[in-house]
Amino acid sequence: MAIRDGNGPLLIGASGGSGTRFLVRVLQEAGYFMGSNLNESLDEKSFAAFYGHHLNTYLADPSDFQGNYLIQKEFRQLVDRFASCVPDAQCQTWGWKNPRSMLLLPLIHCVLPEMRFIHLVRDGRYMAYSNNQAQLLKHGRIMLENFDPPVYSPVCAIDFWQKANLGVARFGQSVIGRRYCWMRYEDLVCGDPLVLSPLAKFLDVNQTDLEMIIARLSNPPKQEVWRCQSPEELAFVSRVGYAGLSYFGYV
Repeated sequence: MAIRDGNGPLLIGASGGSGTRFLVRVLQEAGYFMGSNLNESLDEKSFAAFYGHHLNTYLADPSDFQGNYLIQKEFRQLVDRFASCVPDAQCQTWGWKNPRSMLLLPLIHCVLPEMRFIHLVRDGRYMAYSNNQAQLLKHGRIMLENFDPPVYSPVCAIDFWQKANLGVARFGQSVIGRRYCWMRYEDLVCGDPLVLSPLAKFLDVNQTDLEMIIARLSNPPKQEVWRCQSPEELAFVSRVGYAGLSYFGYV
């Protein structure tokens, strides 16, 4: 399939551990092609090497990449190769998920202005105590002051979550505009029709069908580790992440 105006890809990005695998399953059930070379987290592996090779350098100085024709060409070739595997029947409903796409969003948008982007957000307090801290360990040294991996704390984790997600939200809303959609994981899995209405429009799928898919795929909620922390520790962690928690409606 050749990429034409109006049939750009749908990308999913998030902090690692935000529930993007569930969203991919929903999209697949709704008729989206989300790749054929997927890992166990349903990340499309075709872009992993590019992200791994370039992301820290990009984060250190994004301006070096914005005008770098060779880097943009390399990414465009990866996209074209991926698009060639998209069935013609899904030429309007295709894309991929790699959580780290959000950290490269300005570069990706420069190469693919026709793309749509779903930014999935999960409660920063949950993320602070998550076992999935891969993004923090790989990129925290660039984005945080005085961070020395492999040692990290819930404070470092929520600080990274806050900086990464606020940066994406600001860029998405100010630059990408109507092709950008952010959504809380907690709202997605609860299946509230009022919450799913804008998502259904963004995906161009029937809202009732979307609600049925989510109801079928959702699992009972598990106990969240952050709720078991001492009130004093949780209050401190929440103060560090207050800007992000407030922006995304968690406090």
